Amino acid sequence: MEKLLVEICAGTACLLLGSQDLVVAVEALPPGQRQQIDLREVTCLQCCRKGPSVRVAGRVLSNMKPDGLLEVMEDYLCPAAQSLP
Repeated sequence: MEKLLVEICAGTACLLLGSQDLVVAVEALPPGQRQQIDLREVTCLQCCRKGPSVRVAGRVLSNMKPDGLLEVMEDYLCPAAQSLP
């Protein structure tokens, strides 16, 4: 299974807006989920005014909070679960 690429901006603006909280949230996932994720810190995603920004599977998302990031990642990792009632 290919890992989900999650890139979190570590540029100054995003750091000031809380990107480190996003890193902590991903790193705190249970080992079974964490091993499915390729977590990388990048220098800039060109969305400085809308930070913190992340890129998940090539899709840039801004104004990200830890809970929102975890939800987005879950959608990618468990797409079949989203279609259940």
